[in-house]
Amino acid sequence: MQVELYKEVNSPVREGQVVQLVKTALRALRKSDSVSVSVAIVGAKTGAALNKSCRGVSGVPSVLSFEETVSNNYRSSFISPVQKEKYIGEIVITDPIVKKRAKENGSSYLKEFSFLFVHGFLHLLGYTHGQSARANLMEGQEDRIMNLLDNR
Repeated sequence: MQVELYKEVNSPVREGQVVQLVKTALRALRKSDSVSVSVAIVGAKTGAALNKSCRGVSGVPSVLSFEETVSNNYRSSFISPVQKEKYIGEIVITDPIVKKRAKENGSSYLKEFSFLFVHGFLHLLGYTHGQSARANLMEGQEDRIMNLLDNR
């Protein structure tokens, strides 16, 4: 498994913490750990620019996921993965949204970051929430993974 972390902003998240998130998610989903993923923690301006250019949506997103097989139009300016054959994609998390959610929910930065990471990671693995049944499945997996993280 390979995790690459790019921080555009000063975030307390460390690469080792992201590695643990990936390991826990893969274990919960009973998936092989032979994946490579990149994570970028960005500011509001970059998040909004990516949201507009890649999704055509205005506003600052909490998390964006760019699957390798789908994201050929998007070439990350943040990270160039070494292990292309195992690379599943990139997750972009917007730092001010993490801080806002932590404050609103009375939780920590890391807990909110973890939830957004898990959500984005599930998207990279093909989970969606556009339809009710799929949303329930995705939310169930998010809950399973977050419970495992809380019980570490």
